[in-house]
Amino acid sequence: MKPVEGPDFFLLCGGLGSGKTTLLSDYLAQAEAADTGVIVNEFGEISVDGALIATERPGLNMAYLSNGCVCCSIGNGLRDAVEELMRAKERQGRPLRRIVLETSGLARPGPVVRSLSELRHLGPRLGIVSTYDCRQDWLRGCETGAEATAHIAAAHIVVLTKTDCVDAGSLAGLAGRVGGLNPLARIVVAPDRHDRALQAFSGVLAKQSFFALDEGTGAATHPDVSVLRVRWASPVDWPTVEDWLEDLAGFCGERLLRTKGFLDVAGSSDRVLIQGVGTVFDTPRRIAGARDAPEGLIIILRDLDMLSFQEFLDAVPGSPAIASPSNTAFRVSAQAGGR
Repeated sequence: MKPVEGPDFFLLCGGLGSGKTTLLSDYLAQAEAADTGVIVNEFGEISVDGALIATERPGLNMAYLSNGCVCCSIGNGLRDAVEELMRAKERQGRPLRRIVLETSGLARPGPVVRSLSELRHLGPRLGIVSTYDCRQDWLRGCETGAEATAHIAAAHIVVLTKTDCVDAGSLAGLAGRVGGLNPLARIVVAPDRHDRALQAFSGVLAKQSFFALDEGTGAATHPDVSVLRVRWASPVDWPTVEDWLEDLAGFCGERLLRTKGFLDVAGSSDRVLIQGVGTVFDTPRRIAGARDAPEGLIIILRDLDMLSFQEFLDAVPGSPAIASPSNTAFRVSAQAGGR
């Protein structure tokens, strides 16, 4: 019996802050992305990426997975999200042509793909797209290299991002190293954002069978990571935020992996988006229409216990408080499989 024709399924992976959400937003802005559903998976209780995409693309068919890292703790959430997206689109009279799952920067592709076996009856095809941050160049780092290697090795397409941060010679060398790690992958190096997005999500599925990838049956592994949400009790003066972020970077150093969220800043009618990768922060920007998004910062830390972090908060004037004590830290152990 011929399987039911389902939507194409794109797994979008890549390191923390490597440009996954920007790539996806650029694609969704184009006519070719019509009839696309999106599933966003993030650590912590605020889906910042989901809120950004929803703000820019009203009416988009979207679902959220907020149960932590999708490759470690998935349950039936992903299957239910896919089926709900399909039902929602069918109620509109037009079936989904594709679904994009944007994973957390810590998720490895193999366990996610194995979990999708429950959707075999839909007959979908799979494309794995990985972003690679040229500025960070994780393949040179011993701690982050393992995650980057897992993303690149599984990908059908690797999209080099932040290419303007390196010179032409370095970019060519980096593309060569990425291609050497996965010679079967197509490497996308495109200066134009919209062209890059089209190349990322076009043509990858023609000859890819849905369950071709198999990374073995071993448990997923991660660094020892803590995820928490902090927030100020009321609109906060920007100088206070600026000083606190500087103190945060100084205290955590290399243990700070990611900072991301929306803040109510005194004097601004719009929420302010804060984003940082490691100790490097983007220029804050106002996001019109983000008033309905949860307020606060999601902070992802490596090898830093919560007692030490609370002592830091207590010692620094103007610090926010850790929000929602019942879900203060979603902790990923060094051997996270089976949780």
